[in-house]
Amino acid sequence: MSDETGQDIPAQVFREVRNEYVRTHLGSPASRAKKNTRQDILSLMRKPLKRTEKEYEAGLFERWDAESATTNLGPIDAPTDKNIASLVLTTYTRNGAELEEESIEIACTTEVIKGVPSFGLSSRYEACAPSDTNLGYRPTDTTESATSYAPFMPYEDDEAIKAGSEPFNRERYFEIFGKDLSWASLDCPDVGAIEYEVVRRSRFQYGLSLDDIQSSKVWNREHRPSQESVASVVQSYVLNRDPPSWLLSRPKQDAELLSEAVSASSVGARDLLHGAVRAFCRICMSFHCARHTYDARPCEKCGRKFCSVHEGKDRYSTPEEEWDSLAGKNDIVIRKASKVTIDELRSHSMELGQSQYECTGPCFLDSTEDDWARVQAEMIAWSEEEEEELLCTLQFSDPDASPCDIGLWIGRPCIEVSLVRQRLIDQGRLASFEEGDQDSDVEDHVVFHDDADGLKIISPPKPCSHEGPCSASTTCPCKAAGFHCSFACLCDESCSIRWRSCKCAQRGEKCRGNRRCRCSKDGRECDVGVCDCSRARRTAYNMRQYECAAGAPAGMSLRFNRTT
Repeated sequence: MSDETGQDIPAQVFREVRNEYVRTHLGSPASRAKKNTRQDILSLMRKPLKRTEKEYEAGLFERWDAESATTNLGPIDAPTDKNIASLVLTTYTRNGAELEEESIEIACTTEVIKGVPSFGLSSRYEACAPSDTNLGYRPTDTTESATSYAPFMPYEDDEAIKAGSEPFNRERYFEIFGKDLSWASLDCPDVGAIEYEVVRRSRFQYGLSLDDIQSSKVWNREHRPSQESVASVVQSYVLNRDPPSWLLSRPKQDAELLSEAVSASSVGARDLLHGAVRAFCRICMSFHCARHTYDARPCEKCGRKFCSVHEGKDRYSTPEEEWDSLAGKNDIVIRKASKVTIDELRSHSMELGQSQYECTGPCFLDSTEDDWARVQAEMIAWSEEEEEELLCTLQFSDPDASPCDIGLWIGRPCIEVSLVRQRLIDQGRLASFEEGDQDSDVEDHVVFHDDADGLKIISPPKPCSHEGPCSASTTCPCKAAGFHCSFACLCDESCSIRWRSCKCAQRGEKCRGNRRCRCSKDGRECDVGVCDCSRARRTAYNMRQYECAAGAPAGMSLRFNRTT
């Protein structure tokens, strides 16, 4: 990790990035001549946010003084003398001599408005905003409840602090309330960007691995502003931030670093998959859905959503059970069949448009035969655990999903994903699609409300999850409501009342306005993962108003995905 001169490369890169940041934010070298030491620069980056500056407090916040609240307006009394208006009429000659003078008195009524002599004082305030006292806290209260109200930390110019009568015990304060404080440490938001830029330059300019950067001295110094690992810094920056104005955007390098960081994550495959299973909603095809996921459903014991009291085996399966189910070790999971060849998959993925993330290495969409041969010759053999991870991902999402998306999820190049996927099909582990194995329409023995022609605004039931076939079940909510089971239901895919997808894409037809389309005929939306409609695959996600609402009139889309 050292160059030819023996210098630590990450430390050298850190100095470069730090100096660029300082030049951008602190001006010319002459203006910062007195601040050019390493500790001064780091202190500027780590300087905590003070509650208020003394000048700011003195200028805007005056201490409340109840005794000075008296009014300066004096009493307004009526005048004591009677005011009489008079008019004097004088007659003059041509030469200006005064002939006579006559006085005329006019009686006037003067209205005097007498004001209140003084404003009465209101009751003494206990605190006035901005307050330096927590109203819920009483120092004289000796009950246990007093510890639940944290007193405000005093200002530096507080009279009690100056007088020394009530010294503030900082250690005791944080011992009692420290664990509940938010924003206990306020770091400069650019610290994460600086650390990420150090990782990026060390990786792509000097060829260091993430492990080498993690073990460097500059990354493990005791007073580093952020104590996050290299992988955490990369994931936090790429996934949660836009590049600041003083850093250039490099999406291709960002995507490659993110892939390496995910692969180097210390979280096990089972934990990652279990988190994805728990966070992924099969109804609206989005993560962290607050509408349909099991976390958002009312607890069977207390009836509350997001119950934290009755979690555990009563509500959820363990990570091992989720993993074993998705790995096909239990009979609960029905293996999905791959329906397209690799050439058809490439053609289908190109119809979906380019992904927002750039693929690492050659993309399988535009790879030549030489690229395929080179990757097959140079590709490091996948371990059995890695192949099992890909198999579970394909079974959980869609065997025909774009390798670009699958590669982003598992942190592998898309061209390798497509090669291993084909190998799984050849080995029979991911069953390939055979001619004549298409889903055929099932003859319904009951009349379903969602089979009627036209647009229907009917509240669909929640996806069913029960034992036994739905057609013979007395507890199936879909059957009880007169609805077909949907792809989000946990029943067998061969369920006799499950909705069968439209085949418009196979016939080269569009769904909208097509009377041969089952979805359009019955006023339904094409379902992602069920219908072969590529437009639905591209647009139907995260509860948006689908453009592929096949049966919706012009200018109208269904509000949410009907249970189908």
